[in-house]
Amino acid sequence: MLGWFPSPYPDELLYSVCARYGNLMQYQNKEAVNLELFGSRGKSAIIDIPCHLGYLNVNLPKGHLLTVDKLIDSNTLLPVYGPFLTKDRVKRIRLTMAASDGSSVHKVAGITPATIRSSDWIRFCPSCVKADRQSYGECYWHRLHQVTGVEICPRHHVFLENSNIPARNRINSALYMSAEESNLSETS
Repeated sequence: MLGWFPSPYPDELLYSVCARYGNLMQYQNKEAVNLELFGSRGKSAIIDIPCHLGYLNVNLPKGHLLTVDKLIDSNTLLPVYGPFLTKDRVKRIRLTMAASDGSSVHKVAGITPATIRSSDWIRFCPSCVKADRQSYGECYWHRLHQVTGVEICPRHHVFLENSNIPARNRINSALYMSAEESNLSETS
């Protein structure tokens, strides 16, 4: 069981929460975050619809208010994809996200490299970076900024920018990289 786990910020990706956790715990080996949170070093750090959430939930500190459903609904992109899928498919995806084997979750969701091309990089809004640092002392990866087709931050009305953190075709897919680690700029 984890002794501590950060509470997600508004519109924060679970990927981002896990990256912040890894930074705050100061792991020598970045892959150890996966072992601690999801039970295996080799799990991929999925940005949009992560799996193994049941394992994480069972190991959260006592009294933590996060549940698998809250994580899915508030910190993943399934709520964005869901309206375009059948209720049965969304239910199957939710079950897969909770389970330990998520190898088919993107296929079940109909999200494959051949369907809709997602960004190659994790994206950010420079104005959100500034506002996050002022409000929380650090910036983080916003969920809405990662949605394919969203090119302008709906809050600040500025174009999203690519970070230096790959969202696809990563050399080591098991690593979580926080927004602060990528040295995001506050101006465009």
